[in-house]
Amino acid sequence: MSAHRLIRASDLASEWGMTEKELKRRVHRYGWPVVRLSRTDWRFTDQQVEQIVAMQSRATTPKKKAASSNKTGQSKRSAARSS
Repeated sequence: MSAHRLIRASDLASEWGMTEKELKRRVHRYGWPVVRLSRTDWRFTDQQVEQIVAMQSRATTPKKKAASSNKTGQSKRSAARSS
């Protein structure tokens, strides 16, 4: 059996700049993995922390610039109403 480090909810919340209450709210809201030793004693393994970060991370994609052939500076919708 390998030893796993368990991080207290209060320590993880502090590291992430939030309250323990907010961390526990997010566990419920986003379905984050957690080790519940008792009703109030929640801990996280290193693997669970990695999972949470992966769940909340997403790749960024560059925004496409709208091709504007309109010389008046109006949006397509606004130009359509004007004509």
